[in-house]
Amino acid sequence: VGYTAIRLGWRLGRQGLWGGAPMRTGVLSTELEAVHICIARHHIDGAGLSCAAEVWPGHIPWVTPRYVEQFGEWGAGFIFMDHKGTRFHDDLGDCSALRILPPRSRLLCDNVLKPGAPSHLWMHHRASCCSESAVVWSLHEFLEPELEDWQSLRDEFPQKQLPEMLM
Repeated sequence: VGYTAIRLGWRLGRQGLWGGAPMRTGVLSTELEAVHICIARHHIDGAGLSCAAEVWPGHIPWVTPRYVEQFGEWGAGFIFMDHKGTRFHDDLGDCSALRILPPRSRLLCDNVLKPGAPSHLWMHHRASCCSESAVVWSLHEFLEPELEDWQSLRDEFPQKQLPEMLM
């Protein structure tokens, strides 16, 4: 818990940049369980990255509007989804409706094979507007070299370029 926030926070802090532009925000992680919040914050503090990463409590569908309140429209240049793959397409739909992702932002989703995110993979990697930027990687699960999982990466496009089925 907090491992991804630490790695991304360290990278941002080291570079001081995100995508070649000064950082508007650092790394923001959202955790549902109180114990996970405490552990993640402890790890981030221990790594000396409290200035670059923070953890918000809450369930993604309920916390997503706060992102816009805190950072404004198009305030996220990169989103990493790692929990509840069966909801990735719904969570991305919420982000699109709230205009959180600016054009050419990036979306990285973990665990899209196991437990699986079939709707996400179909809707966001088969759409003609996204097929050029969509990539799926086969990786070994952390500390389990015999277990395969997938990560998916794609660039976000302006609303007018998305087909109706994605809106």
